[in-house]
Amino acid sequence: FTALTLTKTKEVKNILIFDCDVHQGDGTARILETNDRIFTCSIHSSKNFPYRKANSDLDIGLEDNMSWFGYKRHLVEGLNKCIERFSPDLVLYVAGVDIHANDKLGRLSIDDEGLFEREMIVLNFFKKRDIPIATVMGGGYSDDNNELAYRHANVVKELLGSEKCMKEGFEQINESGNSALMHAAISGHVDVVKELLGSEK
Repeated sequence: FTALTLTKTKEVKNILIFDCDVHQGDGTARILETNDRIFTCSIHSSKNFPYRKANSDLDIGLEDNMSWFGYKRHLVEGLNKCIERFSPDLVLYVAGVDIHANDKLGRLSIDDEGLFEREMIVLNFFKKRDIPIATVMGGGYSDDNNELAYRHANVVKELLGSEKCMKEGFEQINESGNSALMHAAISGHVDVVKELLGSEK
């Protein structure tokens, strides 16, 4: 509904929704299937939920247990195809972490390093083209909340440009239970994270 609101109010002309959740963005695809000002791309596990897929403007289905090397190839392919077919003024990036090998509901085999590299590739792709990008949390399922939050914070690390800064932040959480810092980190509020960490970077 963010994309619909921005286009209806004419604050943004064209929006790309780049969805990397392991589950297809079927709801987004169906809501926007007749909207030519919003382009939907979903990179997802082909055999995972939902079993009846919708039709995004661009769908890239992935085989079970795919490693980072295969995923990376499809990711870059998807980014390039989006730009070839559509000229966005804004990108909404769904940074799902349920592609991780240890995710309870994912069916892929992406490790921590691959997850972090994904964020680097996506954010830098649009940054080099001077296209604004906003990120939102996608899926992620684990019994270990700290582990899950760390995965979600990967995109914030890349935005901050400082992995050390975020690592220190999570150490503070573990030591002091700083829930405000945790919330800011996983919600993508970079300025708040910087303030709470006392970082000027």
